[in-house]
Amino acid sequence: MKNTSKKFSIVIPTRDRLDQLKAAINSILQQDYQDYEIVIADNSTNKDIENWILNFNDSRIRYFPPKQSLNVTENWNRAINLAEGEYILMLGDDDVLVPKGLSILQRSINQEHDFDCAYLGCYLFAMPEVFPGESSGFLRSYENRSIYGGRKDNFILDKEFQKTLVNQCFDFIVAFDYNPQFWLLKREFVLKNFANKNYYQGPYPDYFAAIATMIKSEKVLVIPEEIVVIGITKVSHGFFHFAGDDDGVLEFQNFEKVDPVHLEIQHLLIPITFMPTLWAVTLEYLSREYKMPINWKRYRKLQMIEIKAALIEKSKIPNYVTTNLKFKEKFEIFLFKLKRRFPSLGNSRDFALDLRRKIDTHPIFPMPNIEPKSKTFDTISTLFHAS
Repeated sequence: MKNTSKKFSIVIPTRDRLDQLKAAINSILQQDYQDYEIVIADNSTNKDIENWILNFNDSRIRYFPPKQSLNVTENWNRAINLAEGEYILMLGDDDVLVPKGLSILQRSINQEHDFDCAYLGCYLFAMPEVFPGESSGFLRSYENRSIYGGRKDNFILDKEFQKTLVNQCFDFIVAFDYNPQFWLLKREFVLKNFANKNYYQGPYPDYFAAIATMIKSEKVLVIPEEIVVIGITKVSHGFFHFAGDDDGVLEFQNFEKVDPVHLEIQHLLIPITFMPTLWAVTLEYLSREYKMPINWKRYRKLQMIEIKAALIEKSKIPNYVTTNLKFKEKFEIFLFKLKRRFPSLGNSRDFALDLRRKIDTHPIFPMPNIEPKSKTFDTISTLFHAS
């Protein structure tokens, strides 16, 4: 990577989603702070994005066409390695920057420049009929996440609390958000700590990168003010995840099922649902790199609960649950202990939901609804513009 005068690198990995990408790029070009570059790491199967980008006569837009088909992790690493700015922020191609977002970041950096990374405030946006149970769509803030501590001002994250957050990750608890849109990285920090290895690793690259960043950072600057709107469209990881569509997640990520670490730890895995299992595989990548212990007992409990929920819902159960007598016996003992521990819970869907709450991976926090200026949630590009 060569030196550059650009303050910010906004990197956008993309694949076959020109309509969403247009809104993302336009939200950057409309910023009042102009010292940035836009890095487009295209992984598309067609030339739609390339043809559209060629219409721009703006040296700040650096476009890199696909050379071969990459999975999500590989393209994310390509994108971040192409960045030349002093600070790096990754956007999904279905995300946008809030108006004046880069100015907010610049002021924050001027006030506190001694940090390795910054954890940003974000909005979550869903178009109508995308998020389960939300037919009208929504715009919500993450402001009540515990990492912000209820504060509105910028601050350096307490080191002991930082360690607690890291430890919770290895207990399969999402105590802070892993999405790359939450993280402003000093390029110097990335070069120092990930020069000879990939910043994104494993089947869940954002999990790996965020946790590794939290482990390696001496100082994390928290900027609670919202900078990015994270979009959920009908073709996104978030949509497939919230819909419980494991196959959709794998296809969207173009995930290699023959992951070497996945194969090496198969004896530890109970692959009932993909999310906890791929999470466990990603934690194994981190454990090997940073010598952090994984709470495998909790992982097994999470997957046992998923088996129970699947049985109640009459979903398809993997063959080894019904054919492996040894496993089946252990499972029945586990259920017996759960019912003794929670005698008030009946054999119903509510029983499964209550069990999930008892061993929750995602601490619940209120997300206030934000009214868009456009009075509609039809498109992410009009959220901050009156209609």
